[in-house]
Amino acid sequence: MYVPKHFEEKDLIEIAELVKEFGFATLVSTVDGLPWATHIPLELVIDDEGKWKLHGHIARANPQWRNFEDEPEVLAIFMGPHSYVSPSWYDRANVPTWNYKAVHMYGKAEIIEGEALVTMLRGLMKRYETAHAEKPLAFDDIPRDILDKDLRGVVGLEITIERIQASSKLSQNRNDVSYASVIDNLKKIDAYDSKRIAEEMEKRRGTPKPLEGGFNTRVISGVDSASLISDTEMQNANSMFYGSSPIIFENAKKLRENLTFTESKLWEYLKEKQLGVKFRSQHPISRYIADFYCHSLKLVVEIDGEIHHIAENKENNNARDEEMERLGLKVLRFSADDVMQNIEQVLLTIKMEIPQTK
Repeated sequence: MYVPKHFEEKDLIEIAELVKEFGFATLVSTVDGLPWATHIPLELVIDDEGKWKLHGHIARANPQWRNFEDEPEVLAIFMGPHSYVSPSWYDRANVPTWNYKAVHMYGKAEIIEGEALVTMLRGLMKRYETAHAEKPLAFDDIPRDILDKDLRGVVGLEITIERIQASSKLSQNRNDVSYASVIDNLKKIDAYDSKRIAEEMEKRRGTPKPLEGGFNTRVISGVDSASLISDTEMQNANSMFYGSSPIIFENAKKLRENLTFTESKLWEYLKEKQLGVKFRSQHPISRYIADFYCHSLKLVVEIDGEIHHIAENKENNNARDEEMERLGLKVLRFSADDVMQNIEQVLLTIKMEIPQTK
């Protein structure tokens, strides 16, 4: 995929969230020397070693899977929101274009069968039933004879991701006047994708989000200035997530979109490297979601509301802090009152953890 430098997406959280939300992918490989594509849902999984994998299944009658033993290399394409952008929205003459978000994941596919396939399908059905059905059915609710017949007709896939290309083309190359105009006009369109692109543009305010830790732009021979994220780089960067599952990523995104008043207040001081280091809001760490996290300092900042003073929740916090310490992280806890009434002292305490060289 051709990705101009200013549209490159290198933030793993952004990438993971897009893959989770727009999981109906296009799986591309070769069959008899020709390109072959299959449209299927693919589930992003992060294993205990930090490797990114995609799980899915295709029809046994589909010849695509039979080539995986000899030619396991595949490309999974995830298309996010997209929308037409009219040149009439700019403050100067120009041409039409299209804004969009997309992720390409390259890896090697292996066949999954037996109980591993059943486990995969059970999880996939649970995820989509819970999200879409008013009265979700469980995998085991399907009559056994029907289930057995269908299982014989599918082949499971596990794709180990080796590199990633991602593009967030969101008018970053436009001036502030045109950028704001594109947002306003997209909001007026009665279409989900147009409104989502407007939201993404508002969130970024014209500045592409960099990824902290190990992802450098590289020009690969034969690829037009595309940034390819390697397996090694992914494992290094994934250390900031400590093996968090896809459901943790989903929950983190929801929390990030609905910060409490005190979280919002502290975030106003932590965001955009105002303290000299990069903090992330509602960040996945293992089984938990940290209120704020700085990967370069291995520092977690938590805000405790009144619910944290209940005995059971204190025990949960203690277990959470022990897990963070086991991962080599330091946890700073502040009460909601601290943030609201003594924000200067809160910031001073955080700054004490930042080396002077920062």
